[in-house]
Amino acid sequence: MANPFDRPRPRTRCLDIALAVLLLLAAAGRAHADCAPASDTDGDGICDPVDNCVTVPNPDQLDTYGLSSGDGSGDACEPKAEARVNKVKIRGGSISASPKGKITIKGYFILLATETFNPPQIAARVVDGIQLDQSTPVPGGAPAVCALSASGKNIKCKQAAPQTAVQTSATFKLSSTSSGAPRVVQFSVKIAKLAIGGQAFSEPVTVTVTDSGTGIERVGVIHDCSASNGQLTCREL
Repeated sequence: MANPFDRPRPRTRCLDIALAVLLLLAAAGRAHADCAPASDTDGDGICDPVDNCVTVPNPDQLDTYGLSSGDGSGDACEPKAEARVNKVKIRGGSISASPKGKITIKGYFILLATETFNPPQIAARVVDGIQLDQSTPVPGGAPAVCALSASGKNIKCKQAAPQTAVQTSATFKLSSTSSGAPRVVQFSVKIAKLAIGGQAFSEPVTVTVTDSGTGIERVGVIHDCSASNGQLTCREL
């Protein structure tokens, strides 16, 4: 017959609390310890050498706007001046030697009285909710060069010669030539000859438009989208 006095004694409540505290302290310090000899300045569990925003905690490492993915600046560290994106259409096209995919974007943004918009070249980036992350011009590609009309209100941008892939054109229409007050800039961007066939697309779609001369950048997000037959259509009034 077993001796009831031989049963293990339950641990005291104090011991349980002490063990829990030690485990929490160990977990809290693990991100920093794993970075040795580097550091994790913002304590988000991402070591500084690979963190796309060293000063602001962003464990998700989101990078959905700006010039390009991998530019060293995640969304948490990148300032965002907003654009209103009214329409986006993404078409995958067929998978072939000659890419047929195309992205068209329409919208507008406000130009502040202190800002001058007469881009020598423009750049754009489109990111959807799944895997699309398309920048233009692509590395090594011809720039989309811009020209201002005689009226000073219209700007047209395009690549000088036809491209075998990632063909870009854009137009901008300023509400006024006077820089003494805020102005509305309507824009339309088309990126064609894209090898994006065979993949699905989803909302939201984030659009970045950049004046490569002054660095003026506008970012807009559109959510009201529908997907069908290898394309995504988004409209917001």
